[in-house]
Parts: sequence; C-alpha cells; structure tokens
Amino acid sequence: MKIVCLLLTLAVCAYSKHAEDRYLSLPVLEKCNSRFKEFTHNGQNYFYSGHHPELKDKRLDWLDARNTCREYCMETISFEKQEEFDFFIKYIMDNNITFIWTSGRLCDFEGCEGRWDLLPKRIKGWLWSANQERIADTDKKPTGWDYQPWSYTGHRNKSQPDNAEYYVAQVSESCLGILNNQYNDSVKWHDIACYHKARFICEDSPILLEEVKHITTTEKGSNEEESTTTIRVTTSKTTTTEASTSAAPSTTLTQSTSQKSSSEIDNVDDVETTTVKKISRRRKLLRKVRQRKLE
Repeated sequence: MKIVCLLLTLAVCAYSKHAEDRYLSLPVLEKCNSRFKEFTHNGQNYFYSGHHPELKDKRLDWLDARNTCREYCMETISFEKQEEFDFFIKYIMDNNITFIWTSGRLCDFEGCEGRWDLLPKRIKGWLWSANQERIADTDKKPTGWDYQPWSYTGHRNKSQPDNAEYYVAQVSESCLGILNNQYNDSVKWHDIACYHKARFICEDSPILLEEVKHITTTEKGSNEEESTTTIRVTTSKTTTTEASTSAAPSTTLTQSTSQKSSSEIDNVDDVETTTVKKISRRRKLLRKVRQRKLE
C-alpha cells in the first residue's frame, strides 16, 4: 500500500510540473474544416478517439483530451440529457470502451472560493466545461432522468463522486469520466483525478464552429477587425495537494455577442481575467491561424 501511495505521489508531482502554464487550445481552421465525423446523433457530429486515424493509439489526460477536441472545433462530450447518455451507453458497450473523459469538471479552481451556492462542492459544484452548464446535484437524479447516472459504488465502495484518490495520495478527483462496468456497476459516471490518461469522445461545439465562421468572415476585412472577437481566458492556480486540478484550467473562447443561459454557473467564465500581455499572446496565435488560412 505504501509503495502504491509513493508511486501515485511521484506521478502527480511529475504531472504538476508538466501542467504549469497550460491553457485551452484555439481551434485550427484546417482541422475544423476537415474534422473526422465518425457518426451523427441529433444533428451533432461525434468521433471516438480510438477510431480516429491519428489518435487511435493515444490516451490523454483531461485537459489534453479537451484541447485535442477543441482543435477540431469540438469539445469532449457532455451529457445534459438522459436520451444522449442512453445512446452512448450502448455505443460504449458495443465498442468495448472501458474509460473515457467527458467535459465534466468540479468547480474547485481559483475563483470558486466563496461560492456558497456551490457548497458542498462534491454535490453542487460540478459543471459541463464545454458549455458551462451546471450538472445536477450529485445526491439526486437529474431533472427529467429516470435513473442516477453517477455510480452507486467505486474504489471506496461509496456512491460517486467519492474523491477516492484524495484518501490515497491527497489528489482531488476533479474530473468526470465514464467507466464501463469497472465496479460491476454497468456504464456510469465517476469522479477521477484529472491527470489520468484515457480515450475520449469529441462532439461538435457550436461555440467554436461559430467562432471559426466569424474569423473566416472578418479576415476578409482589415486586421483591426479582430476587435470584433473577444478572447477571454481564465486559469486555475493549484497547490501541491490540488495537483490534479492543474489539468483543467477554466478557459473559454467566446463571442462578444454570446449570451449565458439560466442553467449556467454565473461568472464561471470570468473567474480570473488574464493580463493584457496574455490576451495579446492569444491574439498573436489568432493571427497565425488566419495567416495559415490565407496561405
């Protein structure tokens, strides 16, 4: 047991060093336009990384998985409705998928402090980072669902989320993964430390697709028109005992005209506005994306 704890601690420390200064990726126009569309469900395109020609041999941590999807104008999958999750339960079972990442994230990064509406965090503090919609309280069935998607068991033989790895290596299980019958519980939601590597399912992101469409339109005008697109970035700073959260800075690329729905966590995308220097850096990246398109 001591050896296991030591190995986990060393793995987390190594990951924390690697995770410094990590941000969400901007979409890549070429990848967005030629993105892999394995199948369509309810008008949305999806692909499983294990079936992607360039990704099939890769397993990534939570943030790298999300960034990979974002480069294709997609996001790691979210399950706001039971109908969608039911569809993917069958897909996961039919394809013998053991573990995938979703966009689910615990709001335990900087800026979530003092949010009494999110307490207790393990029950009320979860959100879909892809669209910033709140996930229903974990101690009850989501509205409109016939069952509880969170597993009734796990490593500690307790209902999920149980933050099990914290009791082994003081690492928060801050990301939401789907496990296929790992605890004889069928296909269920589990909280998992974000540094673990897994495959993932990407789905179309209307926000990023619209952003790329907007960029393509504005690049025909003068370079000054980039002011019509707003890039807002928020980051998460972590302590040693919160190593896994460094895998998931809450970073968003949004249009200045976008509106929040009532189901979103208010101000979650305004947790920490970056300095002008950081914003300028991302604008330079945006120019490079445009230049690649023009070439």
